[in-house]
Amino acid sequence: MAISEANKAQLVQTGIKVGVPVVLGTGIFFIIRSMLKGDGNDDGTKHSQAPSIADMTIDSSNLTITVNDAVLIAQTFYNNMQGFGTVDEEGMIRTINNLQTKDDMLLLIKSFGLRRYSGVGKSIVGKKVNLIYWLKEEFNDREEEKIRPVFQKFGIPF
Repeated sequence: MAISEANKAQLVQTGIKVGVPVVLGTGIFFIIRSMLKGDGNDDGTKHSQAPSIADMTIDSSNLTITVNDAVLIAQTFYNNMQGFGTVDEEGMIRTINNLQTKDDMLLLIKSFGLRRYSGVGKSIVGKKVNLIYWLKEEFNDREEEKIRPVFQKFGIPF
């Protein structure tokens, strides 16, 4: 049984009309799913880039900064990093290097919370992530190397 040229053309046309939307729809589904799905932590952060905020326990007897200090620093960091480029990286590096305890760092990370990242870089734009993720996105390798020892000293993945 031979298929006429007209029937072949109609089959191809039908295949395109059905196949292209199915392939595109499936692709869009997986892209959206990957954007919404976290890479390990329930709060949407990656294990490799940031501890889960929910898992952080802070021993207040080890704090050398106040909650108000942490909130002010977190907001200042956010203001420095939002928009195009990062403002005052050296000031941020000095602040991080001046934190004295792991609990100070955890309080700062927790105070920063999860904020929608809208920069251009390695991340998916618009994903809510914590301070460590923001720093990894906004700092270059040289700047990261200036703060990495603090995170290592406190046993916090960076």
